[in-house]
Amino acid sequence: MVPSRMRYRYPNVPTVRCDGTTEEALPRTNTPPGSPSQRSIPSGSPRVSHNDTNTDHYPKFIDGDVLVTSGTGRQWKLHAKQLIHASAKFATLLTEDSARKITKKLRDEGKTVKWKLAMAPYQHNPHDDRFRSFQLLVCFKSSHRGSLHRNPNGLIAGATISMPYHRVYDNLFRCMYGKMPVFTDDHIHGANPYIHDAIALLQASEFLEAAKHVRLPIEAHLLRLNQVLWTHIENNAEAWADVGIRLESPIIFRNAMAHIVGRYDLKTPKNRVDKGFIEDQATGHWILDLAERKAAELKNKKLLIERRLMEFYPSKMLHADNDIEATVYATDIYLWQAVTVVRQYLASSYMSNCHHRAADGGANFYRCIGASGDKYLRADTLARFHESFGMSTKGKQCLQAAVEYVKDSLRPIVAELLVDCTQSNRRPDEVGVGHLTCTKILDEELPWYVPPPARMDDGDDSDVGEGITRF
Repeated sequence: MVPSRMRYRYPNVPTVRCDGTTEEALPRTNTPPGSPSQRSIPSGSPRVSHNDTNTDHYPKFIDGDVLVTSGTGRQWKLHAKQLIHASAKFATLLTEDSARKITKKLRDEGKTVKWKLAMAPYQHNPHDDRFRSFQLLVCFKSSHRGSLHRNPNGLIAGATISMPYHRVYDNLFRCMYGKMPVFTDDHIHGANPYIHDAIALLQASEFLEAAKHVRLPIEAHLLRLNQVLWTHIENNAEAWADVGIRLESPIIFRNAMAHIVGRYDLKTPKNRVDKGFIEDQATGHWILDLAERKAAELKNKKLLIERRLMEFYPSKMLHADNDIEATVYATDIYLWQAVTVVRQYLASSYMSNCHHRAADGGANFYRCIGASGDKYLRADTLARFHESFGMSTKGKQCLQAAVEYVKDSLRPIVAELLVDCTQSNRRPDEVGVGHLTCTKILDEELPWYVPPPARMDDGDDSDVGEGITRF
């Protein structure tokens, strides 16, 4: 079902109307893991080659028995069997009771159309050019008609891009026949029109209960955007988490959730998660429940790591109590001083709320610890230390080396917080986003995950098959 209060917040861009002449884009290389190329086509979907050059059959098949008219001069002569297989809503219209009887004379004349579907403006929103109601013209007489009304709540609130409805439904029919949809050029306006085309197709298919035939093509087209897509998800993770669920796309959903969880407890208007928007979506309860649980796990992980930082001792300082010689631990004096200096820095950072309570959730603090080097406790900082605690030149060098050793030893402790679970491509010297993106979503945590049924194996009913994810 389409959410009852659906609204999307994709960036507004100038209205772009396409005439349908855009060429189908070639897929890009470097497809991310989990892309549709690694997944199977849904059971029962027509297997039509995307490289089929015989385009004379579509959109008007010679033996088509359903004529769909757009009201703008576009027509599709399709097969009822194909439409009924793809859409439960079409199945309610294209019944034998509503079909025109094809006599021998009509058949000899090549007239095969049994049903005629006409697109008409939706009465509650006639100005939206992307979607239409379907009217069944019974016996081809306009005075007898049934209607298939479009749910108006599938609209994108505030969107300024208008995709002609005949292109939306042409793409939908294409997908029903196993052909790839044709979207606006992805180089226009930062791919915003391209993305709107994809979402409009998804929305149209959902009301017709035909989403399973468009999910893979839409995901494939979105993933070919590569870094452009990941930037869109980074800037609007709340909407893309919803899209990820509706597309049943693990890679899109996981990328969006990594950002949502990383920002979930942040309070600044720029960084905080728009929980109200998520609640408005039909999928919102799944997103919020998972985000809240993952955010709690992330916070506990931060607290544990901060404690480990304060309690850390370098391994070379640890000596067993077995009557060791004084000379063994006497050389540890510089390490003891270094541990004290580093802990003072950590304690000062904690007291200044630069850790998990920071505006960025501690992202900058953990990244400094993970980078080590001159990110904190630089040589000039120790120079101020020596203004109060003088040492010989040799002693200063030894202390500096000991501090760097302790700092390097702390890096593995924060490493798990610095894992980037998004697909964004960043240079080694490029600063990451203003929050942590280390959250991993397991297969069994995906909202559309289907638990595996228990199976009998050689008389042992305790054996359970591996989990499966429904695509």
